[in-house]
Amino acid sequence: MLFRLFFYGWFILFSSACWSQAWIAPNSLPLKSQITYLQQQGVIHAPITTWPIAWQSIATDLENCIQQPPSIAIGNLCQALLKTHHHTQSLHINAGAYVANDQPLLNSFNRPYRGKSGTQLNVSTDNKHWSGQLSLNQIDASIDQRSFQLDGSYLSTHSDNWALGVGAVDRWWGPGWDSSLIWSTNPRPIPGVFLSRTTNKPFESTLLNWIGPWQLTTFLGQLETHRDIPNALFLGLRFNFQPWTPLEIGLSRTALWGGEGRSESLNTLGNLLIGYDNTSGPSEPGNQLAGLDATLSFPINTYTSAIYFQYIGEDEAGGLPAKSLGLAGLSLSKANMNSQWTFFLEASDTAVNVLSKAEFNVAYEHHLYTDGYRYYGRAIGSTYDNDTRTFILGLTGSVNRTHQLSITAGSIDFNRDGTGDHGLIHGAQRSRHYTLSYTHTHTAVDFGFTLSKLSSVPDNTQLADKTDNLTLFVSKDFK
Repeated sequence: MLFRLFFYGWFILFSSACWSQAWIAPNSLPLKSQITYLQQQGVIHAPITTWPIAWQSIATDLENCIQQPPSIAIGNLCQALLKTHHHTQSLHINAGAYVANDQPLLNSFNRPYRGKSGTQLNVSTDNKHWSGQLSLNQIDASIDQRSFQLDGSYLSTHSDNWALGVGAVDRWWGPGWDSSLIWSTNPRPIPGVFLSRTTNKPFESTLLNWIGPWQLTTFLGQLETHRDIPNALFLGLRFNFQPWTPLEIGLSRTALWGGEGRSESLNTLGNLLIGYDNTSGPSEPGNQLAGLDATLSFPINTYTSAIYFQYIGEDEAGGLPAKSLGLAGLSLSKANMNSQWTFFLEASDTAVNVLSKAEFNVAYEHHLYTDGYRYYGRAIGSTYDNDTRTFILGLTGSVNRTHQLSITAGSIDFNRDGTGDHGLIHGAQRSRHYTLSYTHTHTAVDFGFTLSKLSSVPDNTQLADKTDNLTLFVSKDFK
C-alpha cells in the first residue's frame, strides 16, 4: 500500500523548474567527511548526524561560504559540494551497475551493495512543494532472494520547514563513521512513512532558543512478511540539536510492535510511547531501543578534531535506557586547497552493560519478536550484530573532486560468548577486517571498486566463503 501511494503521486513532480538533490543519502564516507568538516569548522549551522540530510538545511550555509569563505580551502570545498548537488535541470537520471564475487557480508556508511551483481536506474526531481525518486533495482543473489526491488524510492511533499513522505531509503542515526548501534545501512531500507524537519532554524522563543539549530524525524514502517510475527511495525523517532556550535546531541528511540496477531490499537501505541512495555508477558506492546549520542569538536585553523559516543539502551529502568550498548570514537580532519581528509578511530561493543560486566544474547533479541531487531536477517543497528566488539581505524577523503578513497582496518570479535542467534555467525570468531574503496569521477561517470577482506577465519565457520570480496561498480549521471 505504501508504494501504491508512491506511484500515484510521483509524476506530479515533473512540473518543476529546478532540480536539486532533496536528500543526501548515507552512501559515501568521503561526502560524510566533507559535510562533517564544514560543520565542525562552523560553516554549516545544522545538525548532521541524522541521515539522509535535507539538502535545504545546508544549502544556504554553503552559498554564504562561497560569498565569504573563511579560507581558500574551505571555499573550494563549499563550491565543490554545491556543484555536485545542485543543477538547473527539472529531471535527474542516474544509471549504474555493479558486479561482485559474492554478496558483501558487512555494510558500512559507504554505498551498500546487497547482491552479487545488480543494475539500478534512478529518476529524481524536486521543486518547491514536492520531491521524489524512483529507483528500479535488478539484483542477483540479494539478501531476500528478490531480484527486483524499489529500494531508494521515495515521494515527499514539503511545507514550510517540514517534509512528509513515503518510501524506502537508507538511514543512519548517530555520529559513528563505521557503524551505528540503533539504525545503520546494514539492512535493506525499511518501507514506511516519515515526517522530517528540513531546515536548521532555532526556536524563536527565548525559552527554547538555547537548543540552537535542531532536527526532528519520525518514521513508521513495516517489516517483512516472512518472520516469526509477520508484518511487524517499526517506529522511529530522533531529535538532534546544537546548543553550542562545537556540540551536537542526538536522542533516538525505535520500537518493534504490532504485526500479525498482535495489537496495533492506539492504547497499545500509547503504552509503548510511555514506556510501559517491559511486562514480560503476551500483553507486552513491543520491544524498544533508546539512547543518546553526542559529538564535541575542536577546530584549530584548517584542522578539526572531535570526540563522539553513542549509548543505546536495550531495556528501560526508572524511565531511562538500561542494558546499554556502546560506541565511541575520535576523528581528525584537514582540508587543503583541493583535498579533504578525515582519520578516525572507533570502538563499539554490542554486548549489553558496556560499562560493567557484559551480558550476552540480549541486544537485538526479544522473547516475543524472536527474529529480533533485524530486517531480512540483517541487524537494523550495528553492522556486526550483537555480542560483538570492534576496534576500527579509518581514513577517508577526496582529491580534486575526482578521486575518493576510503580505507579501514580493525579487529572484530564476533559473537563473543559463542551462543545465541547471531545474525552473521554461529559460535565465536575473532577476525581482522580490511577494506579499500576507491571512486573516480570523470565527466559525470563514476567508476571504482570496493575490496574487503576478513582474515583469521577457520574453514569450518560460517564466514569461511565470505573472507574476500571485490565489487566493481560504474554509474553515469544524465543531467
